[in-house]
Amino acid sequence: MWLKSLLWCLLMLLSLEMIIQAQEQIIEIEKERELLTTRDRFEWVSIHFVESLPSSQSIHFAKRAIESRTTLVLHAEQKWIPFSVKQWRQYPFLHIEMCQSPPTISLKEKLQIRDFFNAGGTLFLDSCTTTNQWNGEWKTWLYSIYSSGAWESLSRNHVMTSSFYLLDMRILLENQLNRIQLLEIDERTIAIFNPSPYLRWQAFSQSKVSALKNDRRSEMRLRFYVNMLMYLLTGNYKKDQLHLPTILMRRR
Repeated sequence: MWLKSLLWCLLMLLSLEMIIQAQEQIIEIEKERELLTTRDRFEWVSIHFVESLPSSQSIHFAKRAIESRTTLVLHAEQKWIPFSVKQWRQYPFLHIEMCQSPPTISLKEKLQIRDFFNAGGTLFLDSCTTTNQWNGEWKTWLYSIYSSGAWESLSRNHVMTSSFYLLDMRILLENQLNRIQLLEIDERTIAIFNPSPYLRWQAFSQSKVSALKNDRRSEMRLRFYVNMLMYLLTGNYKKDQLHLPTILMRRR
């Protein structure tokens, strides 16, 4: 009888210890999530070519939808800065709408843009709302700055096409997928070229995209921007399964 009682006590102690360990693991995971959140702050910064800059623009719906699915904390407003390449290194990411011919720049400015890329920066060349007549010129302009790289279409094998919040699913890019191109140097994307008007930033950020339920096109845009922003933060982590726990913690 006493042996059964002893065994029962041992089982109870073992169960209690397992519960304590599980609680400690949960606390550690939550701490790691909080740490990721403090690092995953992102500000959408766009370059403007006219001296009088537009007012900061609210991206409330886009912010709420993106934050509902990842640990990303997106700034509530889109920021505009003038085209002054000496400032580029202050930012990890810059956005340009290809609504005009690219500016002529000096050799010094070209080297400053290269410094931006070498410091880890990424440039997003985005479709213009009204025209696509300057798309080719922008690609040529960037090639004149960084001729050692080559533009490649975003294929379905690229890590950016796999959803960060649904790891076993592809994002819905339909026939827009092969229009997006990436410029990679040493396996790091330094520029993203988006000629698709359906996936342009303005179409997404100014829409009433929902965190929960969207029509197919709105969901396609949301998944694209979630993946692009997370890819900019984590690089090619999804190629390495050692980083899977980190990716999982970045999901909601």
